[in-house]
Amino acid sequence: MKQIKLHNLFIALAFTTVLASCHKDKIDPTPDKPTAERAGIYILNQGGIGKNNSALTYYDYTTKALIGDLF
Repeated sequence: MKQIKLHNLFIALAFTTVLASCHKDKIDPTPDKPTAERAGIYILNQGGIGKNNSALTYYDYTTKALIGDLF
C-alpha cells in the first residue's frame, strides 16, 4: 500500500512540475534593429592542410569592397 502512495506522489510531483514550467513569454512583435557602423562579413579562408597559410578577408556590403589579408 505504501508503494502505491509513493508512486502517486511522484506522478503528482512530475505533473505539477510540467504545469509550472509552461507559461507564455511576452515577446515584443517588433524587435529592435541592431545598429552597426559597418555592414559586412568576415570570411575565414582555411588554406592548405598542414600549412600555415590561412587568411582573413572582410567584405563590405555598402561599398561592395573586398579587403584581403586583413590580419
